[in-house]
Amino acid sequence: MPSEMFPPTTRGKAVGFAIASNWLTNFIVALITPRIPEVNHFWHFLLLPGFQDYPVRLGIFLRS
Repeated sequence: MPSEMFPPTTRGKAVGFAIASNWLTNFIVALITPRIPEVNHFWHFLLLPGFQDYPVRLGIFLRS
């Protein structure tokens, strides 16, 4: 739903950037995730859930 977040004047470029950054981020995660257990043998299960709490630790909440 990124198309509903932006004003009509910048909607095309903003949605294009949002979708491209989403694809790029998913591609990087898909490349890195299978290699994590090879590098970090035991603690890899703590690495990925730690990223889920990162916005909350910065004070960014989805619901106010």
